Amino acid sequence: ALWALGALKHEPPAFAYFDPELSEHLEVEYKEVRVPRAEQTHEVCYEPVTRCVFVSQMSNSVLVRIPVAPGGMLLDDQDAWHVGPVDEKGDGLGGLHNLSLSPSHPGHLWLSLQFCNEVLLVEAATMKIKHLLKTPTMLVRPDRTAVRVGGPHCVRECGETGLIWVALKVWALFVCSRSRGRRRARVFLKH
Repeated sequence: ALWALGALKHEPPAFAYFDPELSEHLEVEYKEVRVPRAEQTHEVCYEPVTRCVFVSQMSNSVLVRIPVAPGGMLLDDQDAWHVGPVDEKGDGLGGLHNLSLSPSHPGHLWLSLQFCNEVLLVEAATMKIKHLLKTPTMLVRPDRTAVRVGGPHCVRECGETGLIWVALKVWALFVCSRSRGRRRARVFLKH
């Protein structure tokens, strides 16, 4: 719909159908990898520069990094970090949710912290934070009524425009661009 309205600068990707029966006869190898205990081991993202798989654990806000061997199997050499604040028992409170690649910063990942209302760009090899963006928590409708929106659920960077798209919980979308060192943001509410 945004493409039809002229809001996008390039055509969105198309989805192609594939028939799973054409590949059902192929062999598959499975490997079990232990990760830190969590109520919600949530999302997975492969980062090609570091050749690692990253896994988010939302309930304790832990990011797990698992190296991939040259043959494609996961190695038993994981490490993990709390992302965001921790409580007095050492449990994470940030609500680490989404992981995605940064097309304009190879070797970096975008992370969303749902409970902190933050989006982070981190260097995958060192876990150094390169950018931290705060997302809105209250928005004003055209009729001037305030709407509370939830934290960042999903984050994606457009490989062509560099725009950062953040889906907020409760029907909102936050778009951020960096231009000449200044941050410009727009928020769209679904009515």
